[in-house]
Amino acid sequence: MVAHLTRDEFRDEHWDYRPGESAVWIAPTGGGKSFMMWQLIERALQQNPSLGLSAAMPKPADSTTEQWAQHLNLHITDRYPFKKKFWQDEPRGHVFWPKHIVTDADENHHHLSTSFKTMLNGEFWAGNRIVAVDDAYKIAAVLGANRECDTYLSEGRSNRAGLMGCLQQPRGTVSGGSPSGFWYSQPQHLFLGHDGVAANRERFGEIAMGIDPKLIDHIVANLRTYRINDSNVSDMLYLCRSGPYAAVVSPFLWARNPGGRTGATERRSRTRAAYAAARYPKGCTRLTKRAARSSSWAGQWKPCRRHGKTWRNIFRGSKLTSTLPLWQREKSA
Repeated sequence: MVAHLTRDEFRDEHWDYRPGESAVWIAPTGGGKSFMMWQLIERALQQNPSLGLSAAMPKPADSTTEQWAQHLNLHITDRYPFKKKFWQDEPRGHVFWPKHIVTDADENHHHLSTSFKTMLNGEFWAGNRIVAVDDAYKIAAVLGANRECDTYLSEGRSNRAGLMGCLQQPRGTVSGGSPSGFWYSQPQHLFLGHDGVAANRERFGEIAMGIDPKLIDHIVANLRTYRINDSNVSDMLYLCRSGPYAAVVSPFLWARNPGGRTGATERRSRTRAAYAAARYPKGCTRLTKRAARSSSWAGQWKPCRRHGKTWRNIFRGSKLTSTLPLWQREKSA
């Protein structure tokens, strides 16, 4: 029997990151890999305050990286080694985001390949940090940085340099090449999203970390998928090499019943929590202990209308966007 955990339960009670460990997410595009990776990176930094953080972003644009860079106080730069102006505060980490050369594909490929290889090599030897590679296939296979990534995956513990990355599938392509096999055999933590391709699930069974391959095939094939913000986000099967352990992690902050519908009691509880969040937002002096306990249900926070600015509470996977009385919403509109 595999345990089923909500996202906050897994993050706060079961996610245990040690310096130098690697973690890999494998799920189709839009499956929620990047968001979950950043959530667990935040928790890993809380568990290990001495660790630094560096991220490599090969895409021309990515809203998730921009949001988390702001949330974690990361400095976005297109230059390496990382430097800051003397009047700037020291950031928590850096996002290396080279500019693309849009007029010449070959020159752009050479530019990105050289830039990321230099960055990955330099950060490994600096040590004592987490390096996040959002699109691991693009950097490792397409841009030819497999050797640099393998250094983290095979030798990262000695240098306290851990690598975290996201892949779309457990194999490469004919045109772009393939990520190194170390991406599948070496990580301490592995997250698998729903995959309807039998060949991919068979590959998951080969990297099962000592767990029954048939069980992994069955679980991955039947992971639930939810429509969240125009993306198909699924539950994640978590595999840990220590043990080994396995658990299914939901993308939601609250538990759902097996039928997929939220029970009436739970729905009322979330509504009460949202109303408390509206009246007593984070940072407000009127935040009571009861509201503080209930605030774990809330998705995002902004100052409430009652205290001067607009407020909106967003639930992942829920149509509930506001619990303020109608007259109060009309008055503040």
